Amino acid sequence: MPPEKSFRRAGLALLLLSLVPLPGCAVFHKLDMEEVHHHTAQRTDRNPVIFLHGFLGSKLENADTGRSVWGRMRNILTRSHRDGLALPIEARSLADDRDALVPYSICDSVGGIDYYGPILRALQDVGGYEQGDIEHPHAGETLYVFTYDWRRDNVETARALSEAIERIRAAHGQPGLKVDLVAHSMGGLVARYYLKYGATDVLGHDPMPSPTYAGAANVDKVILIGTPNEGSMMAFRILNRGISRSLPPQVLFTMPAVYQMLPGREARPFVDEDGQTLDLSLYDPDNWVKYSWSAFRPEAQAALRRGLPRHGRNDGQQFHALREQMRGFLAQALERADRFQRALAQVGVQEDRVKFYAFGSDCIPTLTRAIVHQENGAWRLAFAPEDLPPGGSHPALPRELLFSPGDGSVTLDSLLAQDPTSQEGPGPVMSFASTVFVCESHGFLPKNPTFQNNLFYVLAGAGEVHPPTGRPVATR
Repeated sequence: MPPEKSFRRAGLALLLLSLVPLPGCAVFHKLDMEEVHHHTAQRTDRNPVIFLHGFLGSKLENADTGRSVWGRMRNILTRSHRDGLALPIEARSLADDRDALVPYSICDSVGGIDYYGPILRALQDVGGYEQGDIEHPHAGETLYVFTYDWRRDNVETARALSEAIERIRAAHGQPGLKVDLVAHSMGGLVARYYLKYGATDVLGHDPMPSPTYAGAANVDKVILIGTPNEGSMMAFRILNRGISRSLPPQVLFTMPAVYQMLPGREARPFVDEDGQTLDLSLYDPDNWVKYSWSAFRPEAQAALRRGLPRHGRNDGQQFHALREQMRGFLAQALERADRFQRALAQVGVQEDRVKFYAFGSDCIPTLTRAIVHQENGAWRLAFAPEDLPPGGSHPALPRELLFSPGDGSVTLDSLLAQDPTSQEGPGPVMSFASTVFVCESHGFLPKNPTFQNNLFYVLAGAGEVHPPTGRPVATR
Protein backbone atom coordinates (compact mmCIF):
# COMPACT_ATOMS: atom_id res chain seq x y z
CA MET A 1 0.00 0.00 0.00
CA PRO A 2 1.43 3.44 -0.91
CA PRO A 3 2.49 5.46 2.15
CA GLU A 4 0.10 8.37 1.40
CA LYS A 5 -2.93 6.00 1.40
CA SER A 6 -1.75 4.50 4.67
CA PHE A 7 -1.55 7.95 6.22
CA ARG A 8 -5.04 8.87 4.94
CA ARG A 9 -6.56 5.68 6.38
CA ALA A 10 -4.81 6.18 9.69
CA GLY A 11 -6.12 9.77 9.86
CA LEU A 12 -9.67 8.62 9.07
CA ALA A 13 -9.47 5.97 11.80
CA LEU A 14 -8.32 8.56 14.33
CA LEU A 15 -11.14 10.89 13.31
CA LEU A 16 -13.78 8.18 13.74
CA LEU A 17 -12.25 7.13 17.05
CA SER A 18 -12.46 10.72 18.31
CA LEU A 19 -16.21 10.74 17.68
CA VAL A 20 -16.87 7.68 19.85
CA PRO A 21 -17.53 8.47 23.55
CA LEU A 22 -14.98 6.62 25.67
CA PRO A 23 -15.35 5.78 29.35
CA GLY A 24 -14.06 8.64 31.49
CA CYS A 25 -14.18 11.19 28.64
CA ALA A 26 -16.23 14.38 29.07
CA VAL A 27 -19.53 14.60 27.22
CA PHE A 28 -20.94 18.11 26.85
CA HIS A 29 -24.51 18.73 27.94
CA LYS A 30 -26.70 21.80 27.73
CA LEU A 31 -26.81 23.56 31.09
CA ASP A 32 -29.97 22.69 32.99
CA MET A 33 -30.13 25.48 35.56
CA GLU A 34 -33.32 24.19 37.15
CA GLU A 35 -31.55 20.92 37.94
CA VAL A 36 -28.33 22.60 39.06
CA HIS A 37 -30.07 25.06 41.40
CA HIS A 38 -32.89 22.77 42.53
CA HIS A 39 -31.86 22.72 46.20
CA THR A 40 -31.06 26.44 46.26
CA ALA A 41 -34.54 27.26 44.93
CA GLN A 42 -36.12 25.53 47.92
CA ARG A 43 -34.29 27.61 50.50
CA THR A 44 -36.50 29.84 52.62
CA ASP A 45 -33.76 31.88 54.29
CA ARG A 46 -32.89 34.09 51.31
CA ASN A 47 -33.37 37.84 51.08
CA PRO A 48 -36.09 39.27 48.85
CA VAL A 49 -34.65 40.43 45.51
CA ILE A 50 -35.39 43.78 43.87
CA PHE A 51 -34.55 44.05 40.17
CA LEU A 52 -33.67 47.52 38.84
CA HIS A 53 -33.65 48.09 35.08
CA GLY A 54 -31.42 50.49 33.20
CA PHE A 55 -31.88 53.44 30.85
CA LEU A 56 -34.88 52.92 28.49
CA GLY A 57 -35.83 49.87 30.58
CA SER A 58 -39.42 50.66 31.59
CA LYS A 59 -42.53 51.28 29.53
CA LEU A 60 -43.96 54.78 29.82
CA GLU A 61 -47.53 55.91 29.35
CA ASN A 62 -49.39 59.20 29.46
CA ALA A 63 -51.17 59.24 32.83
CA ASP A 64 -53.89 61.51 31.42
CA THR A 65 -54.71 59.50 28.30
CA GLY A 66 -53.46 56.01 29.22
CA ARG A 67 -51.66 55.93 25.88
CA SER A 68 -48.37 53.99 25.69
CA VAL A 69 -45.51 56.32 24.77
CA TRP A 70 -42.49 54.03 25.16
CA GLY A 71 -42.09 50.25 25.29
CA ARG A 72 -43.93 49.07 22.18
CA MET A 73 -42.53 48.63 18.69
CA ARG A 74 -44.73 51.38 17.28
CA ASN A 75 -43.33 53.76 19.92
CA ILE A 76 -39.83 53.17 18.57
CA LEU A 77 -40.78 53.53 14.89
CA THR A 78 -43.13 56.51 15.16
CA ARG A 79 -43.76 59.40 17.49
CA SER A 80 -46.84 61.60 17.81
CA HIS A 81 -46.50 65.28 18.70
CA ARG A 82 -49.03 64.77 21.46
CA ASP A 83 -47.00 62.19 23.37
CA GLY A 84 -43.40 63.32 23.17
CA LEU A 85 -40.60 61.85 25.28
CA ALA A 86 -38.85 65.20 25.74
CA LEU A 87 -39.10 66.62 29.25
CA PRO A 88 -39.93 70.32 29.69
CA ILE A 89 -36.90 72.54 30.30
CA GLU A 90 -38.68 75.77 31.27
CA ALA A 91 -38.68 75.46 35.07
CA ARG A 92 -36.06 77.10 37.26
CA SER A 93 -35.32 73.72 38.87
CA LEU A 94 -34.80 70.38 37.11
CA ALA A 95 -37.10 68.76 39.68
CA ASP A 96 -39.98 70.94 38.46
CA ASP A 97 -39.55 70.03 34.78
CA ARG A 98 -42.35 67.47 34.69
CA ASP A 99 -44.80 66.02 32.20
CA ALA A 100 -47.63 63.46 32.33
CA LEU A 101 -45.54 60.35 31.54
CA VAL A 102 -45.27 57.60 34.16
CA PRO A 103 -43.74 54.08 34.11
CA TYR A 104 -46.26 51.26 33.99
CA SER A 105 -44.22 48.09 33.34
CA ILE A 106 -40.73 46.79 32.67
CA CYS A 107 -39.58 46.25 29.08
CA ASP A 108 -39.63 42.46 29.19
CA SER A 109 -39.68 42.27 25.38
CA VAL A 110 -40.17 44.67 22.49
CA GLY A 111 -41.15 43.53 19.01
CA GLY A 112 -40.50 39.90 19.87
CA ILE A 113 -36.97 40.61 21.18
CA ASP A 114 -36.45 39.61 24.81
CA TYR A 115 -34.83 42.10 27.14
CA TYR A 116 -35.67 41.70 30.82
CA GLY A 117 -38.20 38.89 30.43
CA PRO A 118 -35.61 36.05 30.55
CA ILE A 119 -33.96 37.17 33.80
CA LEU A 120 -37.31 37.63 35.54
CA ARG A 121 -38.51 34.21 34.36
CA ALA A 122 -35.23 32.62 35.46
CA LEU A 123 -35.49 34.15 38.93
CA GLN A 124 -38.94 32.58 39.28
CA ASP A 125 -38.53 29.27 37.42
CA VAL A 126 -34.92 28.48 38.38
CA GLY A 127 -34.43 30.47 41.55
CA GLY A 128 -37.83 29.75 43.04
CA TYR A 129 -38.53 33.43 43.75
CA GLU A 130 -42.17 34.50 44.01
CA GLN A 131 -42.87 37.82 42.31
CA GLY A 132 -45.01 40.41 44.03
CA ASP A 133 -46.21 43.94 43.34
CA ILE A 134 -43.66 46.44 44.64
CA GLU A 135 -46.40 49.06 45.06
CA HIS A 136 -48.48 46.70 47.22
CA PRO A 137 -46.09 44.07 48.67
CA HIS A 138 -47.15 41.15 50.84
CA ALA A 139 -45.29 38.85 53.21
CA GLY A 140 -43.90 35.75 51.53
CA GLU A 141 -43.10 37.45 48.23
CA THR A 142 -39.42 37.30 47.34
CA LEU A 143 -39.06 39.10 43.98
CA TYR A 144 -39.96 42.67 43.11
CA VAL A 145 -39.44 44.73 39.96
CA PHE A 146 -38.65 48.39 40.55
CA THR A 147 -39.70 50.48 37.55
CA TYR A 148 -38.96 54.18 37.25
CA ASP A 149 -38.92 57.02 34.75
CA TRP A 150 -35.45 56.55 33.25
CA ARG A 151 -35.40 60.09 31.90
CA ARG A 152 -35.41 61.78 35.27
CA ASP A 153 -32.74 62.60 37.84
CA ASN A 154 -31.23 59.49 39.48
CA VAL A 155 -31.47 60.98 42.99
CA GLU A 156 -35.22 61.31 42.52
CA THR A 157 -35.28 57.65 41.49
CA ALA A 158 -33.20 56.65 44.54
CA ARG A 159 -35.80 58.35 46.74
CA ALA A 160 -38.54 56.26 45.11
CA LEU A 161 -36.42 53.12 45.65
CA SER A 162 -36.08 54.00 49.34
CA GLU A 163 -39.87 54.28 49.65
CA ALA A 164 -40.33 50.94 47.90
CA ILE A 165 -37.89 49.18 50.24
CA GLU A 166 -39.67 50.61 53.27
CA ARG A 167 -42.98 49.28 51.94
CA ILE A 168 -41.46 45.80 51.53
CA ARG A 169 -39.96 45.80 55.02
CA ALA A 170 -43.27 46.90 56.53
CA ALA A 171 -45.26 44.29 54.57
CA HIS A 172 -42.95 41.48 55.70
CA GLY A 173 -43.18 42.61 59.30
CA GLN A 174 -39.46 42.09 59.89
CA PRO A 175 -37.65 45.18 61.21
CA GLY A 176 -34.24 43.73 60.36
CA LEU A 177 -35.18 42.51 56.87
CA LYS A 178 -32.53 43.06 54.20
CA VAL A 179 -32.96 42.91 50.45
CA ASP A 180 -30.62 42.04 47.58
CA LEU A 181 -30.46 44.47 44.67
CA VAL A 182 -29.91 43.14 41.14
CA ALA A 183 -29.29 46.21 38.99
CA HIS A 184 -28.64 46.55 35.28
CA SER A 185 -26.74 49.50 33.80
CA MET A 186 -27.94 52.87 35.16
CA GLY A 187 -30.01 51.04 37.78
CA GLY A 188 -26.70 50.28 39.50
CA LEU A 189 -25.99 54.00 39.91
CA VAL A 190 -29.40 54.43 41.54
CA ALA A 191 -28.64 51.53 43.89
CA ARG A 192 -25.24 52.95 44.84
CA TYR A 193 -26.68 56.39 45.63
CA TYR A 194 -29.39 54.82 47.78
CA LEU A 195 -26.79 52.87 49.77
CA LYS A 196 -24.80 56.00 50.56
CA TYR A 197 -27.55 58.55 51.21
CA GLY A 198 -30.92 56.78 51.36
CA ALA A 199 -33.70 59.16 50.31
CA THR A 200 -31.72 62.37 51.03
CA ASP A 201 -30.75 64.70 48.19
CA VAL A 202 -27.23 65.90 49.06
CA LEU A 203 -26.35 67.35 45.66
CA GLY A 204 -27.39 70.89 46.53
CA HIS A 205 -25.23 71.07 49.65
CA ASP A 206 -21.89 72.88 49.74
CA PRO A 207 -19.70 71.34 50.96
CA MET A 208 -21.24 67.98 50.14
CA PRO A 209 -21.86 65.97 53.32
CA SER A 210 -20.16 62.65 53.92
CA PRO A 211 -22.16 59.50 53.16
CA THR A 212 -24.58 58.50 55.90
CA TYR A 213 -25.05 54.97 54.48
CA ALA A 214 -28.73 55.30 55.30
CA GLY A 215 -29.65 52.69 52.71
CA ALA A 216 -26.80 50.27 53.39
CA ALA A 217 -28.46 49.05 56.59
CA ASN A 218 -31.31 47.62 54.50
CA VAL A 219 -29.23 45.84 51.84
CA ASP A 220 -27.10 42.70 51.91
CA LYS A 221 -25.87 42.20 48.34
CA VAL A 222 -25.73 44.43 45.28
CA ILE A 223 -25.25 42.80 41.89
CA LEU A 224 -24.13 45.33 39.28
CA ILE A 225 -24.66 44.24 35.67
CA GLY A 226 -22.85 46.45 33.16
CA THR A 227 -23.10 49.51 35.41
CA PRO A 228 -21.16 52.60 34.19
CA ASN A 229 -19.50 53.32 37.53
CA GLU A 230 -17.01 55.65 35.81
CA GLY A 231 -19.42 56.84 33.17
CA SER A 232 -19.85 55.93 29.53
CA MET A 233 -18.92 57.77 26.34
CA MET A 234 -21.90 56.05 24.75
CA ALA A 235 -24.06 58.44 26.79
CA PHE A 236 -22.30 61.32 25.04
CA ARG A 237 -22.64 59.57 21.68
CA ILE A 238 -26.41 59.12 21.97
CA LEU A 239 -26.74 62.76 23.07
CA ASN A 240 -25.18 63.60 19.68
CA ARG A 241 -26.50 60.86 17.42
CA GLY A 242 -29.80 59.96 19.07
CA ILE A 243 -31.52 56.56 19.31
CA SER A 244 -34.06 55.68 16.62
CA ARG A 245 -36.56 58.18 15.29
CA SER A 246 -38.30 58.69 18.60
CA LEU A 247 -35.17 59.72 20.52
CA PRO A 248 -33.26 62.31 18.44
CA PRO A 249 -30.55 64.45 20.11
CA GLN A 250 -32.94 67.32 20.91
CA VAL A 251 -35.15 64.90 22.89
CA LEU A 252 -32.34 63.15 24.78
CA PHE A 253 -30.93 66.60 25.58
CA THR A 254 -33.85 67.18 28.00
CA MET A 255 -33.19 64.07 30.16
CA PRO A 256 -31.08 64.68 33.32
CA ALA A 257 -30.33 60.96 33.75
CA VAL A 258 -28.28 60.81 30.53
CA TYR A 259 -25.84 63.44 31.77
CA GLN A 260 -25.37 61.47 34.99
CA MET A 261 -23.91 58.60 32.94
CA LEU A 262 -21.21 60.74 31.30
CA PRO A 263 -17.53 60.22 32.19
CA GLY A 264 -16.48 62.26 35.21
CA ARG A 265 -15.14 65.81 35.20
CA GLU A 266 -11.51 64.67 35.47
CA ALA A 267 -11.76 62.56 32.32
CA ARG A 268 -10.31 63.94 29.11
CA PRO A 269 -12.17 61.87 26.52
CA PHE A 270 -11.46 64.01 23.43
CA VAL A 271 -8.60 63.80 20.94
CA ASP A 272 -7.78 65.68 17.76
CA GLU A 273 -7.14 64.17 14.32
CA ASP A 274 -3.56 63.41 15.33
CA GLY A 275 -4.68 61.48 18.39
CA GLN A 276 -3.50 64.16 20.83
CA THR A 277 -5.58 64.61 23.98
CA LEU A 278 -7.59 67.83 24.04
CA ASP A 279 -8.18 69.83 27.19
CA LEU A 280 -11.93 69.99 26.59
CA SER A 281 -14.30 69.55 29.53
CA LEU A 282 -17.62 67.79 29.12
CA TYR A 283 -18.92 69.91 31.99
CA ASP A 284 -18.49 73.34 30.43
CA PRO A 285 -21.79 74.25 28.75
CA ASP A 286 -19.97 76.76 26.54
CA ASN A 287 -18.15 73.86 24.89
CA TRP A 288 -21.49 72.29 23.94
CA VAL A 289 -22.54 75.53 22.24
CA LYS A 290 -19.17 76.30 20.63
CA TYR A 291 -18.58 72.81 19.25
CA SER A 292 -22.25 72.20 18.32
CA TRP A 293 -22.85 69.18 20.55
CA SER A 294 -26.17 67.42 21.07
CA ALA A 295 -29.17 69.74 20.63
CA PHE A 296 -26.81 72.49 19.42
CA ARG A 297 -25.98 70.47 16.29
CA PRO A 298 -27.18 72.26 13.13
CA GLU A 299 -29.62 69.43 12.30
CA ALA A 300 -31.14 69.50 15.80
CA GLN A 301 -31.34 73.30 15.78
CA ALA A 302 -33.20 73.22 12.48
CA ALA A 303 -35.69 70.69 13.88
CA LEU A 304 -36.22 72.83 16.98
CA ARG A 305 -36.77 75.93 14.89
CA ARG A 306 -39.39 74.12 12.80
CA GLY A 307 -41.22 73.10 15.98
CA LEU A 308 -41.60 76.63 17.32
CA PRO A 309 -45.23 77.79 17.68
CA ARG A 310 -46.37 80.51 15.30
CA HIS A 311 -48.03 83.23 17.37
CA GLY A 312 -47.05 86.31 15.42
CA ARG A 313 -43.76 86.78 17.27
CA ASN A 314 -40.55 87.18 15.36
CA ASP A 315 -39.09 83.72 14.66
CA GLY A 316 -35.59 84.95 15.34
CA GLN A 317 -36.56 86.26 18.77
CA GLN A 318 -38.33 83.02 19.66
CA PHE A 319 -35.37 80.95 18.58
CA HIS A 320 -32.90 83.14 20.49
CA ALA A 321 -35.03 82.79 23.64
CA LEU A 322 -35.12 79.01 23.16
CA ARG A 323 -31.33 78.80 22.83
CA GLU A 324 -30.89 80.81 26.03
CA GLN A 325 -33.32 78.49 27.77
CA MET A 326 -31.40 75.45 26.49
CA ARG A 327 -28.11 76.92 27.66
CA GLY A 328 -29.52 77.48 31.17
CA PHE A 329 -30.99 73.97 31.36
CA LEU A 330 -27.72 72.44 30.16
CA ALA A 331 -25.71 74.28 32.82
CA GLN A 332 -28.03 72.91 35.52
CA ALA A 333 -27.99 69.36 34.14
CA LEU A 334 -24.18 69.25 33.88
CA GLU A 335 -23.67 70.75 37.34
CA ARG A 336 -26.04 68.24 38.89
CA ALA A 337 -24.44 65.35 36.98
CA ASP A 338 -21.02 66.40 38.26
CA ARG A 339 -22.29 66.53 41.84
CA PHE A 340 -24.02 63.17 41.44
CA GLN A 341 -20.77 61.54 40.40
CA ARG A 342 -18.85 63.24 43.18
CA ALA A 343 -21.43 61.99 45.69
CA LEU A 344 -20.96 58.43 44.43
CA ALA A 345 -17.18 58.78 44.61
CA GLN A 346 -17.20 59.57 48.33
CA VAL A 347 -16.10 56.54 50.31
CA GLY A 348 -16.34 55.37 53.89
CA VAL A 349 -16.18 52.27 56.00
CA GLN A 350 -19.80 51.39 56.46
CA GLU A 351 -20.42 50.64 52.78
CA ASP A 352 -18.07 47.66 53.08
CA ARG A 353 -20.83 45.86 54.97
CA VAL A 354 -22.69 45.60 51.67
CA LYS A 355 -21.25 43.02 49.29
CA PHE A 356 -20.83 44.15 45.70
CA TYR A 357 -20.66 41.76 42.74
CA ALA A 358 -19.84 42.88 39.21
CA PHE A 359 -21.00 41.15 36.04
CA GLY A 360 -19.93 42.49 32.67
CA SER A 361 -18.46 41.83 29.25
CA ASP A 362 -14.94 42.29 27.95
CA CYS A 363 -15.16 41.11 24.33
CA ILE A 364 -16.74 44.08 22.49
CA PRO A 365 -14.76 47.21 21.55
CA THR A 366 -16.43 50.01 23.51
CA LEU A 367 -16.13 53.74 22.93
CA THR A 368 -13.84 55.63 25.34
CA ARG A 369 -12.90 58.74 23.32
CA ALA A 370 -14.24 60.91 20.54
CA ILE A 371 -12.39 62.90 17.87
CA VAL A 372 -13.04 66.64 17.66
CA HIS A 373 -12.14 68.01 14.21
CA GLN A 374 -13.07 70.68 11.72
CA GLU A 375 -14.76 70.03 8.40
CA ASN A 376 -15.60 72.82 5.96
CA GLY A 377 -15.03 75.37 8.70
CA ALA A 378 -17.44 73.71 11.17
CA TRP A 379 -16.67 71.62 14.24
CA ARG A 380 -17.53 67.94 13.95
CA LEU A 381 -17.37 64.83 16.14
CA ALA A 382 -16.09 61.46 14.99
CA PHE A 383 -16.71 58.34 17.06
CA ALA A 384 -14.50 56.05 14.97
CA PRO A 385 -11.42 56.63 12.75
CA GLU A 386 -13.47 55.83 9.65
CA ASP A 387 -15.85 58.71 10.51
CA LEU A 388 -13.13 61.21 9.58
CA PRO A 389 -13.33 62.70 6.07
CA PRO A 390 -11.10 60.81 3.59
CA GLY A 391 -8.01 62.28 2.02
CA GLY A 392 -6.67 64.14 5.05
CA SER A 393 -2.97 64.56 5.78
CA HIS A 394 -3.31 63.20 9.31
CA PRO A 395 -2.04 59.75 10.33
CA ALA A 396 -4.54 56.92 10.62
CA LEU A 397 -5.64 56.67 14.23
CA PRO A 398 -5.52 53.23 15.84
CA ARG A 399 -8.90 51.96 17.00
CA GLU A 400 -7.32 51.14 20.36
CA LEU A 401 -7.09 54.87 21.00
CA LEU A 402 -10.87 55.24 20.88
CA PHE A 403 -12.08 51.84 22.08
CA SER A 404 -11.51 49.59 25.09
CA PRO A 405 -12.81 46.12 26.03
CA GLY A 406 -16.38 46.16 27.26
CA ASP A 407 -19.96 45.35 26.31
CA GLY A 408 -20.41 47.93 23.55
CA SER A 409 -21.77 50.59 25.92
CA VAL A 410 -19.81 50.27 29.18
CA THR A 411 -16.11 49.49 29.34
CA LEU A 412 -14.65 46.94 31.69
CA ASP A 413 -12.71 49.71 33.45
CA SER A 414 -15.87 51.72 34.05
CA LEU A 415 -17.70 48.73 35.49
CA LEU A 416 -14.77 48.19 37.85
CA ALA A 417 -14.73 51.92 38.73
CA GLN A 418 -11.38 52.60 37.08
CA ASP A 419 -10.98 55.53 34.68
CA PRO A 420 -7.97 55.12 32.35
CA THR A 421 -8.59 58.51 30.65
CA SER A 422 -8.32 60.52 33.87
CA GLN A 423 -5.28 62.80 34.12
CA GLU A 424 -5.23 62.21 37.90
CA GLY A 425 -4.89 58.43 37.78
CA PRO A 426 -7.56 55.76 38.32
CA GLY A 427 -10.83 56.67 39.94
CA PRO A 428 -11.88 55.29 43.32
CA VAL A 429 -11.80 51.51 43.22
CA MET A 430 -14.90 49.79 44.51
CA SER A 431 -14.44 46.65 46.52
CA PHE A 432 -16.06 43.66 44.84
CA ALA A 433 -16.65 40.28 46.44
CA SER A 434 -16.29 38.83 42.95
CA THR A 435 -16.36 39.81 39.29
CA VAL A 436 -17.52 37.65 36.40
CA PHE A 437 -17.09 38.50 32.72
CA VAL A 438 -19.00 36.95 29.83
CA CYS A 439 -19.02 37.77 26.13
CA GLU A 440 -22.27 39.64 25.62
CA SER A 441 -23.63 43.01 24.47
CA HIS A 442 -24.82 45.51 27.04
CA GLY A 443 -28.57 45.17 26.56
CA PHE A 444 -28.51 41.37 26.60
CA LEU A 445 -26.28 40.87 29.65
CA PRO A 446 -29.24 40.06 31.96
CA LYS A 447 -30.42 37.25 29.67
CA ASN A 448 -26.98 35.67 29.26
CA PRO A 449 -27.11 32.04 30.59
CA THR A 450 -23.61 32.17 32.07
CA PHE A 451 -24.48 35.33 33.97
CA GLN A 452 -27.75 33.84 35.21
CA ASN A 453 -26.06 30.63 36.36
CA ASN A 454 -23.47 32.60 38.37
CA LEU A 455 -26.14 34.94 39.69
CA PHE A 456 -27.93 32.13 41.52
CA TYR A 457 -24.70 31.11 43.26
CA VAL A 458 -24.21 34.72 44.38
CA LEU A 459 -27.78 35.10 45.63
CA ALA A 460 -27.40 31.83 47.53
CA GLY A 461 -24.24 33.17 49.19
CA ALA A 462 -21.91 30.72 47.45
CA GLY A 463 -20.45 32.96 44.78
CA GLU A 464 -17.83 34.94 46.67
CA VAL A 465 -14.21 35.33 45.68
CA HIS A 466 -12.21 37.38 48.16
CA PRO A 467 -9.42 39.15 46.27
CA PRO A 468 -6.42 40.87 47.84
CA THR A 469 -6.44 44.65 47.89
CA GLY A 470 -6.24 46.29 44.50
CA ARG A 471 -7.90 45.20 41.27
CA PRO A 472 -10.70 42.70 41.84
CA VAL A 473 -10.28 39.09 40.83
CA ALA A 474 -11.86 38.38 37.45
CA THR A 475 -13.44 35.00 36.84
CA ARG A 476 -15.23 33.51 33.87
